[in-house]
Amino acid sequence: MTPQLYHPLRVVIQRTGLTADLLRAWERRYAVVTPRRSPGGQRLYSEADIEHLAHLHRAVLAGRSIGQVAALDRAGLAELVAEDAEREGAVAGHTPSGQAEAVAAAYREAIAATERLDSESLEGTLKRAALQFNVPVLLDHLVAPLLRELGERWENGTLQAIHEHVASVEVQRLLTWLVQSARVDGDAPLLAVTTPRGQQIELGALMVAASAAAEGWRVMWFGPNLPAADILLGVASVKPDALAISLIHQSRDAELHRELETVARGTAGKVHLLVGGRAASAHALMLARHGATTLTDLESFRQWLRGYREHAGRHQVASPGLA
Repeated sequence: MTPQLYHPLRVVIQRTGLTADLLRAWERRYAVVTPRRSPGGQRLYSEADIEHLAHLHRAVLAGRSIGQVAALDRAGLAELVAEDAEREGAVAGHTPSGQAEAVAAAYREAIAATERLDSESLEGTLKRAALQFNVPVLLDHLVAPLLRELGERWENGTLQAIHEHVASVEVQRLLTWLVQSARVDGDAPLLAVTTPRGQQIELGALMVAASAAAEGWRVMWFGPNLPAADILLGVASVKPDALAISLIHQSRDAELHRELETVARGTAGKVHLLVGGRAASAHALMLARHGATTLTDLESFRQWLRGYREHAGRHQVASPGLA
């Protein structure tokens, strides 16, 4: 019987694409694997451990948080990853061979540059990725996972606030450039994008804006942290076809709920209201009562944009939702 092989940490990092700090954080917080110890105290991982860690990393890169997938058993996780891969292939269709490896390499470069506080290298990595990958791949499989990992590592103390801030500045520049450089017809439908009062992080909203521009929509960025009255004034002034609101912070503050309800009431029957982000689900029932649409991810948002252009037409306000 062939003895089971065990591998040191450097092999795990090379084969999974995880960083050492993130792997340690996952082990400590979620007990995703339990490595053996060598006589000298070195952590050792089995082939099954490495495969499981690789599946976890793929699930996170596909858009899930580690908290959502860490509790899955190995068979369930493997099935989920296979379904994601099949769905991604169906959506992309023409994805070049080896693109996943190229995205993973860019991801590792971006993490390493952030760890070094090397903003110039990070900027170069993101710009090269923007030229190499289409916008859905760039945002869903590089930018969003990068921001999630940096946020998690800031929370668990393996990175400092300055690391997240440096990366955020470069990502913001990238997203702004994607919106500004998109080729959009002058008579294309118009999307207004903002975050409500108390929601100061704008990267989620800028990812929405970049996605819309890539889908051929004109985009007007209202800016972050706007009171409901100002959002409604902007809508009344520019008369967009749709208004997208990004909610990142989970908040129990009743004021946010009231602000959103004011916007939902004020836009009902006048403009499509789309609300997304990590905190959106907490307000989904109220939003639905006022005819607004809660979207779970960027791909759902892109589908909505395509459905609107195909079936609704620019000047027709139909019942919001995916066509």
